[in-house]
Amino acid sequence: MPEDGSTGDPIPEVFDPDRIEARFVVAMSMARNDIEVALRDGIAAAADDRPDFAYRVRLVTSHLVEALDSLNAYSQDDAVKKLMARVPTDAKKDLTKARRALQQVGSKVLDQVRNNTFHFPSPRTNYHPTSDEQLREVLASMSNRPCEMHLDHRGEHPVITLTFAGDVALALALAKHSADEDVARQQFEITSDGAVAFKHWADALVITYLEVTGSHVGTPRAIEDRPLPGVGEEARAQILPP
Repeated sequence: MPEDGSTGDPIPEVFDPDRIEARFVVAMSMARNDIEVALRDGIAAAADDRPDFAYRVRLVTSHLVEALDSLNAYSQDDAVKKLMARVPTDAKKDLTKARRALQQVGSKVLDQVRNNTFHFPSPRTNYHPTSDEQLREVLASMSNRPCEMHLDHRGEHPVITLTFAGDVALALALAKHSADEDVARQQFEITSDGAVAFKHWADALVITYLEVTGSHVGTPRAIEDRPLPGVGEEARAQILPP
């Protein structure tokens, strides 16, 4: 490791593969990253009134559900409990806030989000009713919703979104036979508060772990506007925005 501390210790030295609390911190860090990206994308989609907003709502909610489910499983271990107890009080309140957000959404909605965000309808009998039967019920209830598509031609290449499919997916995920955008925005407001709180808690968890173990992660690498290695200017112009 350079003397200036710019490079972190090897990952297995920071996070001992044989220690469950180390694996726990990595798992929560993975969740933290995914939640933050989904949250930022959701905020941007809402601000621009993009047709992918409904998908972002499902994604943020599902990531938060999975993150807390993982946390609850890991926290059965005494070593993990001990580490969590050392997190600062303010961060513990953030975790409570994240959990409360999912309680506000409701267990039925959460089950639907979990089953319908990373899975598509199928007649397989893993669930009862099957997701195909749920799809039938939702489709039958959407007579007040026009079948639409969106065309976004602001970029170099036109992007077509099959909006009707997003409307149906939202209705399935929210456990309500409605693709009302107001409902989606209400859920996003609740889950985004929980997502932000989870991120703050996860950041505090990582800092606490590093302080306890005395590990070193190195200086953050800044993302700079510089030429891509091995990429010509013409190709670079297609990859990066002007």
